[in-house]
Amino acid sequence: MSNFELINSFRFCLFSLLKAPEVVNYEPLTCATDMWNIGVLIYVLVTGHTPFGGTTKLDTQNNITHCALDFPKDLFEKISKDCIDLIEKLIIRIPKYEIEILISQY
Repeated sequence: MSNFELINSFRFCLFSLLKAPEVVNYEPLTCATDMWNIGVLIYVLVTGHTPFGGTTKLDTQNNITHCALDFPKDLFEKISKDCIDLIEKLIIRIPKYEIEILISQY
């Protein structure tokens, strides 16, 4: 596999894992979509694992659309409650409430 193919493969894999439900369902995108992606990135950065990865592309899309988010003890035992709380507040299935929840805290 060439470097170009490897980079494109990585890019495809990364983008498919970062998809918010609105993207998977071809719904309008909002700032909430970006917040979802930030939550996914934080999850990946603190654990080294993806929150919605499945064994197939369809499994991953189903996990995303159903917001099948969990925090396995083996991955999150050393992660602060504040960090977990932030991820939970960023990765929310109903887009219209995502921003309202974040703004109401300030």
